[in-house]
Amino acid sequence: MSKYNFYYDESEHSRKINYKTVSASNYYDNFVTMIVGWSVEKDYILQRHASFETKYADRKDRNGEIKSTMFIKKQFKYGFASLNKQNAQFANDFLALFDEDIHICFSVSSKIEYLVLQVFQGYRNSFLVDADLMKYSITKALVMYRRQEIIKCLYESPEDFLEELKKFFRDKIECNKNNSELKQAETMAFQEILLVLDEISDAPELDWDYHMPFGRFNKYLQEKDIQNYSLIIDKEGESEKESKTLKSAREIGLDNSDEADSTEHPGLRMADMMAGIISKL
Repeated sequence: MSKYNFYYDESEHSRKINYKTVSASNYYDNFVTMIVGWSVEKDYILQRHASFETKYADRKDRNGEIKSTMFIKKQFKYGFASLNKQNAQFANDFLALFDEDIHICFSVSSKIEYLVLQVFQGYRNSFLVDADLMKYSITKALVMYRRQEIIKCLYESPEDFLEELKKFFRDKIECNKNNSELKQAETMAFQEILLVLDEISDAPELDWDYHMPFGRFNKYLQEKDIQNYSLIIDKEGESEKESKTLKSAREIGLDNSDEADSTEHPGLRMADMMAGIISKL
C-alpha cells in the first residue's frame, strides 16, 4: 500500500475573531484552507517544484521562500486577465506543476457564517423549520448587507445580538415592500427567521474551531481509500506548543498529523501558494 504525504496551509485567516477584523476596510469574508499531497513514489513532483523555485529565485522572501504574499489582491481584480505578463507567466508555471498525480482538497468558509453557526449551534432541523436553510439565509443577508450594528453586537454586546438581528430583518421586510414581487422569496425567508429567533437566547463564544476542514479531509481520505498517509501542517504560533490547528486535526481522527516549518517542506509552500491564488481570485 502506497504512502501519501499531504501538506496543509490556509489563507485569509484572522487568528482572532473580533469586530476590528470583520469591519476592516480590507476585510475578506472567506477563510480558505488548502491540502495538497501525493504518493511518495511521485518524487518527480518535488523535483519539478525545485526547478520552478530556481527559475523564480528572485521572488524569494527573506526566509528564502516563494510565498503567496508576493501577490496582492488588486492584481487579481479581473481574475488572471488583470495580471501583468510576468505574474501571469509565474502563475501559469506554478499551476502547471499540478497534474493527475497530485491530490487537492480545499475548503472555503465564510467567517460570518462561522459566527452564525456558533450563535445557532443548538438549533436543529424540525418538521416545521429547516434550521440549516435559516442559518444560510442569515449568513447570506449579513454578508450581502453588512449591517455593522449587528456585527458589532457579536463582539461588544452579544446579549443584544438577537434583538439587533430581529430589527434588521424587520427593517428589510419593510424595505422589500417597495419591490414586493422581486423580493418575495427573500421576504418569506426573513419572516420565517423572525418566527424562530425568539427561541434562541445563548450568547455566542467567539473563537476559531478548526475541525470543519479536517473533517472534510478525513472524508476525502476515506473516499480515496487512502489509509497510509502523513499530514504536515504549516507551523503557526509558539514553536514548543501544539497549535489548535494540529489538535483539531488529531481530534477529528487524523492521527498521522504533525507540524513543520514551510522552509523545510516544499509541499507546504505549494499549499500556501495555491490557497493564496484561490483566495485572491
